[in-house]
Amino acid sequence: MVEECRRRRIVVPSPGALERLCIQTRYQARGEVQRRLTDGLSADQRRRLGRTTVQHVAGYERQRRHATLVTVALDLAASLTDQAVDLFDRLIGTMFRKANERHARAFQADGRAINEKVRLYARVGAALITARDNKQDAFDAITAGHCQLK
Repeated sequence: MVEECRRRRIVVPSPGALERLCIQTRYQARGEVQRRLTDGLSADQRRRLGRTTVQHVAGYERQRRHATLVTVALDLAASLTDQAVDLFDRLIGTMFRKANERHARAFQADGRAINEKVRLYARVGAALITARDNKQDAFDAITAGHCQLK
C-alpha cells in the first residue's frame, strides 16, 4: 500500500490511518465478492446452499468441489483475520488503558510529594527571609524550628 501511494505520488497517511484504510478496503472487497457470487442465485438455490453437508460437497465434481472449498476457506480466512485484528485492537486498548491508569496514579502520588517539597521550600525560604531581616544566622534560623524539615 505504501509503495502504491508513493508510485502515485500520494502523501502516505499515518500507520493507523493506513491500517484502517486497508481494513475498510478488504471489507468492501469481500462484500463485493460475496455479492457477485450470490447475486445470480435463485431463492431455491439459496435455500439448498444452507442445507449443503460435507457429504453433499464430496459428491460435487472435482472442479466445483475445489471452487466451493476455496470460497469457504477464503471467507473463513478473512473472517478469522478480522476477528484477530479486533482481538488485537481490544488487547492494545486494554494495555493502553491500564498504562494510563498507572500513569495517573503515579502522577497523583508524585504530585503529593512535589507539593510537600514545595511547602517545605516555602517554609525554608520564609525562615531564611526572617533570619536576614533579624540579622540572624540562616542555618540557626532553619534549625531553630522556624521550619520543620521532613
